[in-house]
Amino acid sequence: MDLETRGGNKKGNFVGFVLLEQPVWDKEDFLRQLKLHWQLQREDLPAEQEDDNTLVFQCQGAMVSVALMPAPIPGGEAERQAAKNYRWPGGVEQTKRHKAHLVVGLLNLGLAPAQAGRLMVKILASCCRQNGVLGVYANGAVYQPQFYLDCSQMLNNGGFPLFNLVWFGLYQSEKGLCGYTSGLENLGYDEIEVLDSAAGPEQLVGFLADLSHYVAAQDVTLRAGETVGFTAEQKFPISRGPGAAVEGDSLKIVFPG
Repeated sequence: MDLETRGGNKKGNFVGFVLLEQPVWDKEDFLRQLKLHWQLQREDLPAEQEDDNTLVFQCQGAMVSVALMPAPIPGGEAERQAAKNYRWPGGVEQTKRHKAHLVVGLLNLGLAPAQAGRLMVKILASCCRQNGVLGVYANGAVYQPQFYLDCSQMLNNGGFPLFNLVWFGLYQSEKGLCGYTSGLENLGYDEIEVLDSAAGPEQLVGFLADLSHYVAAQDVTLRAGETVGFTAEQKFPISRGPGAAVEGDSLKIVFPG
């Protein structure tokens, strides 16, 4: 699949990694889980595109590949990204135990980016049901497998699986708490940052999550020079420029908290 190693090369393309305790996976069980929980089936491609460790198929307007790599993600990358997950105490230690990983790619063949994102969540959630899964590395962070599965259940009620598709990062600057999104770009939108806020962690994550859901679930484009808010009184200015914690340009929202 013509996808970059660490992310999709255009909107609606996705790459994720499932961390495994041992270098084994059950292809047939994955397909059973996909059908049982999401009523999805593979559309076969020529057999020469597969081997014992690789599955390649079309599904609902996308090309999907799942490949077993019998080694950890190199360079300690997964451990560094697990350290970003402030909601998972012990995540780094669990991530260190992985001895192999699945590379999961979705190449969009014509779906709307949000629909492609929903399909990617179903694929990764089905991978999570394998034995020995230690974590899901997506959107620049490593998720606890049960958290990823729980969040994916939004799809059963027709909801948008925001927390599967967008990570909300936090870090402290000298002037206040900063937050950023990671994952909106693959859905076709600018990443969003809040810098030097007086907000607390839950308040800032809540604001970023509400704003990201508004953008992604309702297909809204935010523009520099405008304002955004969720009440008549809220008018938070929007600017655009080089990202502080994300690659490329991002939208900066002034959110005092």
